[in-house]
Amino acid sequence: MTQLFRFAPLWLTRWGAPCTRSARRWHFAGLLVLTLGLTGCSAVKLTYQNLDTLILFWLNRYVALDGSQETWAKERITQYLQWHRQTQLPLYVTQLESLQLQLQQGDVKLADARRLNQTLRQFGVTLLEQALPDLVELSFRLRPEQLTQLEQRFQKDNKTYRQTFLAPPPAERLQARAEKMLDRIGWLVDLNRSQAQEIRQLTAQYPVNLFTPLEERQARQQEVLDLLRQVQQGNLDREQTKQRLHHLFQAVPLLSQDEGRRNILRDNVEKNLLITQATLALLTPEQRQQSAKKLANWARDLRDLQREGQGATR
Repeated sequence: MTQLFRFAPLWLTRWGAPCTRSARRWHFAGLLVLTLGLTGCSAVKLTYQNLDTLILFWLNRYVALDGSQETWAKERITQYLQWHRQTQLPLYVTQLESLQLQLQQGDVKLADARRLNQTLRQFGVTLLEQALPDLVELSFRLRPEQLTQLEQRFQKDNKTYRQTFLAPPPAERLQARAEKMLDRIGWLVDLNRSQAQEIRQLTAQYPVNLFTPLEERQARQQEVLDLLRQVQQGNLDREQTKQRLHHLFQAVPLLSQDEGRRNILRDNVEKNLLITQATLALLTPEQRQQSAKKLANWARDLRDLQREGQGATR
């Protein structure tokens, strides 16, 4: 999601561009990729325990659900979160523990960052695939006016992206990207002034294309709208809708089905990975231990959440 953990955007940004919450897709599975990225250690458990409410709130921002739709959505979200707690949280713990060890050893290579990037993307695909039957059902429950609302929300998100990331002069865009990178890193470790300045220089050294991510987003949005309209017109049955959604999900690890956009987006991601690897190389032994401790705390919270889920299902 998307970017999984609060530190994950160091490796993973959506199509290599700045990631805004309002740009998230309409399906509720995507929110799970975002959730742990919104919180610090002490708030992970609180956020996760209220995730059903957050997902409904988020859904209603895109397609205002009526009473029957919301009742159905609550039931499906509850089942989905039970699956996620028991099957996905252990995977996240394992990933955190692996990162913790690498940071303690001070040995995070570019290849490691690339592998983690792919792992996180695959986590996202898994979330989407698990939600696929419910997303198909939701597609058949939406009304025409809700598709209009969804399209308007997409347009609003895209306008915000343009104003935030494309409208400012190049120098301001570069500065904003550097500050965003520093903000993300700041959740993992406290940097000194010299390190912060080096990261600003790295950001200038590895500029990214911010226009192509918007083009890709708009293409994905149009695919979603076209699919939903075909469902409403009776041109797709549930199995055909499932296949179309599955095809959309496969673009997540690929970044784009369009070769030209895919090459640009991969270059964006690679530049962010280079900055990440160079940033981690700047850390002192004390900072590496600080980072490792934060990862250990996050892993502890996730283990607690998993155990709480086991108790609730007995």
